[in-house]
Amino acid sequence: MTDNHNTRRDPPGGGQAHRRKRRASTTLLQIGVVVGLLTLGWFSFGQNVLAPASRDSIPPKLGSLKLTGSVSGEEAMAQVSKLHGTDIELVSATIAHYDGGGEGATVWVGTAESRLAASALLDAMVTGIGSAGSSGFTNMKQLSLAQAYNNLNVFQVDGPGGKHYFYLSAKTPERVVWVTVQASNSLAILEGAVKIF
Repeated sequence: MTDNHNTRRDPPGGGQAHRRKRRASTTLLQIGVVVGLLTLGWFSFGQNVLAPASRDSIPPKLGSLKLTGSVSGEEAMAQVSKLHGTDIELVSATIAHYDGGGEGATVWVGTAESRLAASALLDAMVTGIGSAGSSGFTNMKQLSLAQAYNNLNVFQVDGPGGKHYFYLSAKTPERVVWVTVQASNSLAILEGAVKIF
């Protein structure tokens, strides 16, 4: 009896070698996938966690306004000192410009060494603006935002370039924030800034 089936037979020892090669290539593929995932995870961690805080602290939107420019680090600290006419004690600074629909806002954020230093800076600003009148700002008022903002005390002044507000950040107490708003609903922009900065 003759069997005419075409059966594939591996040469002696060839089947085991083929299976070993297949296992080795599968193992290499698995190692490649794991290394790729680890690399992707490390890159994501670096971009989202280890990246400089100044980049992360500047949101792309403030209410309906879009971020159109920003400055941080030494350049921002130099601009803040120039505005104050003196070198003030800051660890870092950020300036963000927002625009949209003919309205705009500029947010100045100065980070002091401590909450106490930030509070002293805010007190100096209140005293300086309130006393001399040579600052260009007038009609200082103290606003208290709702409980949603922990009854945050915000100072409002009139001056060139829009409505001006400044306060100690409820989010990061080492920060003093100044917001200049040129918008029909300046309080909505202020509330957005208080939430973010």
